[in-house]
Amino acid sequence: MAQAYGSVAHPVDLGPFSRITEVHWATTFIAGQVQLRLDVTTGGETAEGPGPAFIEPFSFASVTEAAMSYVGGVPIAAWQQWSGTSWSALPDHLSSSGAPPPPDYSYPLWQWQGIDAFGCKAPFFSFAAGALGAVLKPTVPGRPAMHFTDAKANEIILKMQGFAAGGPYPSPFAGVGSMWRTADVLTDFSPVIQDAETASFSAAGITTTFNGKPFDAVGTRVVEPSGGDARGELWILFKKRKQEVTP
Repeated sequence: MAQAYGSVAHPVDLGPFSRITEVHWATTFIAGQVQLRLDVTTGGETAEGPGPAFIEPFSFASVTEAAMSYVGGVPIAAWQQWSGTSWSALPDHLSSSGAPPPPDYSYPLWQWQGIDAFGCKAPFFSFAAGALGAVLKPTVPGRPAMHFTDAKANEIILKMQGFAAGGPYPSPFAGVGSMWRTADVLTDFSPVIQDAETASFSAAGITTTFNGKPFDAVGTRVVEPSGGDARGELWILFKKRKQEVTP
């Protein structure tokens, strides 16, 4: 008995007058990656130090504002579609709506370090997983061993380097220059990165459209940062909305 695959060469026989020559699988799931950036504003004070001139002073080294935004104003990119067993790339011109506004913060002088030089660390953010929900069938794009879950809430953690206690002090170099928060950077400076702020990010209510069909966020998964100042990844899983049939 010949096999039938639903192709022109191997049609599926449905009777004397009908047969299937092609089968098209409709896309049920698509996924996209949240795209965030961080911008900081820095400020400082100047004072005259007693020592030799320093060519590269710590200019404006104290964070006064930290604001996150979506890259290019687009909350989600790197779109993928699920075949039932694997992912394939989609055009990044897909749009979405319903994403929450990114957080922003303000600080007094000399609370957080703002530059990335001389052993100092500039602020950065990373994604952190919230409570995991029920496991869904689709895996995370590029990570076949990691599945989406139906949880929608995760976290964005702003990480910064706090200054040492005391100060600010004039720099140990001659001339007018930016003040430092430590009296002796060689002995008192301790570049410890801290979790400065934690903001929630919920995918609930985010939607997109693909091939003219609406898709709703049904799950998320955070790929944890690998270390250093890595941000990690936050993926959102969308499922095609069931269309209501009007009698």
